[in-house]
Parts: sequence; structure tokens; C-alpha cells
Amino acid sequence: MKWHGASVVLLLLITATSALFVLTEQVVQAGDLSNRSLVLGTSKPSETTSYDLNFQFVSTDPVGSIIFEFCGNSPLPEDPCISPSGFDASATYTSTQTGEAGFLVTPTSSYEVLFSRTPSTVPVPPGVTNFVFEDIVNPDTSNTVYYLRISTFSSSDGTGTPVDQSSLALSTAEQLSLSTYVPPYLEFCVGVSIIGNDCGSIVSNQVDLGSIKDTTTSATTTQFRGATNAANGYNVFVRGETLRSGINSIPALLTPQASSVGSGQFGINLRANTAPFVGAEPSGPGAVVPIGDYNVPNQYVFRSNDLIARTTLPDFPSTVTVSYIVNIPEGQAVGKYSTTLTYICTGNF
Repeated sequence: MKWHGASVVLLLLITATSALFVLTEQVVQAGDLSNRSLVLGTSKPSETTSYDLNFQFVSTDPVGSIIFEFCGNSPLPEDPCISPSGFDASATYTSTQTGEAGFLVTPTSSYEVLFSRTPSTVPVPPGVTNFVFEDIVNPDTSNTVYYLRISTFSSSDGTGTPVDQSSLALSTAEQLSLSTYVPPYLEFCVGVSIIGNDCGSIVSNQVDLGSIKDTTTSATTTQFRGATNAANGYNVFVRGETLRSGINSIPALLTPQASSVGSGQFGINLRANTAPFVGAEPSGPGAVVPIGDYNVPNQYVFRSNDLIARTTLPDFPSTVTVSYIVNIPEGQAVGKYSTTLTYICTGNF
């Protein structure tokens, strides 16, 4: 049988009609993890450090595994991953897993880490997931840009189509070194009055007791202030002698005694007293304290070179009041009695 031309035309029309149908292909694309952040314990090259990672899942599909890839060439998951020079995550583990947790951590190479667990559905809305990687060795070159690729899977072994995928950019950096020096210091001042715990406010360094009588106790005060950064604080000593006028003197109290009108007495202490009413307790934020015989209210003593106050720690400023009493017996020789006392502060560095 022979085909005729009309049939040929009909066949061509059918072929042309077939060409009107368009075939389409459905492409499945993974979601993008949100709120991503990564904080390095240090960005110093070749340093072993921690990586603190935060992100949120987008999909609510079950998650059974996550693959983390540290790539020196590209953040794109379709590109091959080349490990950054010197980078090593082969010994990493997690010290923290919060949010989506319960993963077994398995480094599969120097730059890839697999997290696996029994697949579990991510809640709606998803919370922040935090992983802290420990013992990761940074790339070995300063200012190296590299990337962390994150891919999540419904399987428990990192196989199949990724559910979510994202990446972050990282960089090593030159380390900025700062150094300084804190010098030792010891501040100390003495005066009749120190206002507001401030050495700049000192009022005079001379005390005039006026006329001394055998029927009453003469009393007065001076103050000193100290501060230091010495590791073991500071000590304060007093040096000098009792009141003298030529060959005559008023006896110093070599052992602590109460004030006794009509007796020959010269003594000090570093407390608030009521017999007579003189002195004050140490004031200020510091911790200096009177020592030994000088720390008893209403008891007075004076021995040259004695340690009278101390602090055993670095100390803030404190003002200490020194109380003086003078008593004379009947018949004390006439004269102008005076002395010079020196207060010495030594830091215990």
C-alpha cells in the first residue's frame, strides 16, 4: 500500500500539536537557618579555642543529624569543601548543647563534624539552638577568611536531602598586644587635721597645748592618712621622745596607763576615749587598725620606734586620729616643754 500526501500532512499536524505540551521539573530547595552567629574564643592563628554557635531552624521537619563543614574556599554547599590551612576539628567535642540537643558528636575529618541522634521534630516556633565546640585549632595564617557550612538532615547519619542549609563567614586576625605597668605606690601624710580623708586638706603640723596645770589633764589630737597598693599593706611607726624643757622632762608612759591627774604622764593612743574625751576611731574605706597597746581606749603609752598601726592588704585611704594626754605633778619645773614626733609609714611590697 502506498501512503498519499494528505496522510503525511496529517502526521505533521499531530507532531506539531504534541510540541505544545510543556514538561516542568519541580526543584526542592533547603531552608535557610536564621539568627546565625558564631563567636570564637580567640581568632589567633593556630590557637586551640572554642566556637560558640547559635542559630534557629526554619523547617519543622524532623532533624536527626547535622553536618558542619569548615571550608577555606567557599560558603556554597554545591562547591567542594577545601579545609583551611592548619585548621583542625578532628578532636572537637561539645561542652554545651541547648535547644535542639542530644546529638552524638563525631568528627569525620579535620574539617567536617557530624552530629547524629534519633530523628526528632523541631517545635513550632523553633527556639535558639546553641552548640559550643571545644578544642578546635584555628587556621594557621592571619586574616584568613573561611566558612562554616551547616546542613541539617532528617536521617540520623547525614544522608539524604538537606532540610536546612546555611553558612557563616569567619576570619583569623592579627592579635593586638597591649601592656601597661602599674607602679607601686604608698601615700602617707600627717597633720593636725586632715579633712575629708584628703591629704591636700592638711591643717598645720604644730600643736600648742597652752599652759599645763597639775589639776587637769591636757589633751589634743593629730591625724595621719595612708593608702597603698602593696600586696601586704603598710605599717606606721612613731619615733621621738617625751616633752622636754632643757634638762627637765615629763615622763613618758612606757606601759599602758589611764590618765592620772597630778602624775607625770605623756602618752598616746589611736582610739576614741572618754577619760578624757579625746580622739576618734579610724575613718575611711581602708582597713588600717591600731596595734597592740595603742589600740586600747582610755589607756595611753609612748615608746619611740613602736609599731602603732598597720594593714595587711592593699588598702584604700584611711585617716587615723592620734590622741595625746599630758599630766604633770605639783612642782613640775617651769619651762616651755616641746617635742618633735616623726610618723614613719613603710609599705609591705
